[in-house]
Amino acid sequence: MLAIGIWLFVDPDILKLIDFVVSDESELFHAAAILLIALGAFVIIVSLLGFIGVIMERPVILGIVSRLPSALVLILRDSSQLQQNLQ
Repeated sequence: MLAIGIWLFVDPDILKLIDFVVSDESELFHAAAILLIALGAFVIIVSLLGFIGVIMERPVILGIVSRLPSALVLILRDSSQLQQNLQ
């Protein structure tokens, strides 16, 4: 995900291909590329923490790794509810 997000964000020729499908959505396209970059970085960080936890045999790190994705989902859910309440 990280590499695809970086490629989509950096390559100027990809907008010509996307413009064939969707016109005038370059801001949305860049936002989607940034989202892919952020999700890819999150997956790499969680994977590295899990690897370190297993190698060092630390249950605390493994507990953090197991709860981190669910915490992210809860934070995103609460932020979407907050946006709905503000509108």
